Amino acid sequence: MLVRRIFLSNFRNYHRLDIHVGPGLNILLGDNAQGKTNLIEAIHIVATGRSHRSARDSELVSWGRQGYLVKAKVTRGEADSIVEVEYSPVRGKEIRVNGPARPLAGSGGMGAVVVFSPDDLQIVKGGPSLRRRFLDLLIAQVSQGYRYDLGRYVRVLSQRNAVLRSSRFSRSALADLDIWDEQLAEAGARVVKRRRSVIEKLAEVAAAVHPRIGGTGKLDIRYLPSLSFVESFSDGARLDSLKDEFARNLKKVRSEEIERGVSLVGPHRDDVAFLIEGMDARTYASQGQQRSIVLCLKFSELEFIRSETGDAPILLLDDVMSEIDRSHQELLLSYISQDLQAFLTATHLGQVDLGHLDSNRGSRIIFTVENGTCKPMSAGA
Repeated sequence: MLVRRIFLSNFRNYHRLDIHVGPGLNILLGDNAQGKTNLIEAIHIVATGRSHRSARDSELVSWGRQGYLVKAKVTRGEADSIVEVEYSPVRGKEIRVNGPARPLAGSGGMGAVVVFSPDDLQIVKGGPSLRRRFLDLLIAQVSQGYRYDLGRYVRVLSQRNAVLRSSRFSRSALADLDIWDEQLAEAGARVVKRRRSVIEKLAEVAAAVHPRIGGTGKLDIRYLPSLSFVESFSDGARLDSLKDEFARNLKKVRSEEIERGVSLVGPHRDDVAFLIEGMDARTYASQGQQRSIVLCLKFSELEFIRSETGDAPILLLDDVMSEIDRSHQELLLSYISQDLQAFLTATHLGQVDLGHLDSNRGSRIIFTVENGTCKPMSAGA
């Protein structure tokens, strides 16, 4: 998918914006707090239907306004479409493609994106919930089935936890647990199976890229399911077998779950490990090594989405050039080819190695961003 034109109304610090963007590299230049990241966020919303920064649409509305509109002309394959994402407190959020509204449930947007920002270092350094979120958002972009299974799992998990909390005082609630166990095991088995498959694909690309960017030691990415039996199952394991084993694990911990009033096993307690020569990078890797791991992870995302969809994702590079050295910049810019649209933010052009970019490809547009305005400064070919 390519974004051709972007229109914003009452979105963050943009009261009104209407710009044409290029199919290659779009460089957004400006001081901090002028609106560069807000524009990156708007592109993310066009592609996926949701923000990567906020779970509340009300936080995206310009101060003193009642709602926002993000609208874009996009090309997918040979067809052009108009995508509109509109929010108001009364109607909530609506996604429209060429007119009719699309249902939000299960909607994955029009395309896929890979976001790279300094905050991504927390995928390695932070807690398990950040790694689960990273994995879920990635898979959800390419699989409507996964979005459905994960959503169902979350809903059943919430209901089951409510039953667990009340089962100490109600026999009827305790009897309901068997029903919730079956539903949790069915949805959870699908989530676990898909997560494991995706991690193996990401690990393969990351391990190959790591030495190319000067990374030292062997990089490995491993899925750490809370259900330890998953690791012993082959990739071709039947879902029924995973579901049955999941249900047996739930039975084993039922007494403890009732005592604590919470579900203790399942995908909601999974983790992902990043290992350098078998050592946990979260604890033992330097910050430079951790940055290299994140860079490898982003390349893995790009290749995974491309292989799953047959289409290149949009690359959103938000304030990362100041965080990586020139050699890593060169590798990153080399991925911006004719079939990959990218948006890159920077405070000044000195942060971007344009000489290396010019030696690889031509198309780029430079925009200046200031106080909620965005204007083309120059174009290169």
